[in-house]
Amino acid sequence: MAELSKPIRQLAAVGLLISALGATFTLLVAPGWNYLSGARAQIEDGRILLGRLQDTAGRRAELAELKRAADALPAEALTLKGDTEAIQLAGLQALVGELASAQGVRVTSARPLPAMERDGLRLVGLRFDVRADLEIVQLLVHRLETLEPLLVVQGLQIRSSAVPGFPAEQRDGALDAAISIYGAQPPPSNKG
Repeated sequence: MAELSKPIRQLAAVGLLISALGATFTLLVAPGWNYLSGARAQIEDGRILLGRLQDTAGRRAELAELKRAADALPAEALTLKGDTEAIQLAGLQALVGELASAQGVRVTSARPLPAMERDGLRLVGLRFDVRADLEIVQLLVHRLETLEPLLVVQGLQIRSSAVPGFPAEQRDGALDAAISIYGAQPPPSNKG
């Protein structure tokens, strides 16, 4: 076999060295690096999950406290007043109307919603159409959900009250909102 010149032998040696290093990296270093990267990602996922589980455990105590507080409330504080559905809806309308006017909200209309059954309770409700700024609508919804009797805001639709073609500087910034509110009827009395 013919002898190779010194530069070709050196080039071949460097090529073999590079191939050996590449094979070592591919067979040993790269899998180890990938394993460590995957392990770090799993540890981070585990930390996030642990944080969520600890938060959930902390909320269990809060939930138990809220349940005890709800159980301590008399049924009258949770249900609408009145013997008939019409009286209950009228009371609900008056309550919401007073609250809205105290917040500076103009109620443009109110209409009854179909009653619904939920968890053994019969809920009756009204849909109120109001006109106000967004912050005031948010405040009104918050106040409605923190009142006694317990009210549930079942739906909220907000839309701009701007009239197309009306100059922007003359718009008042108010929004039109439809708020659907339900309250529980008292359980039927068993008077015999």
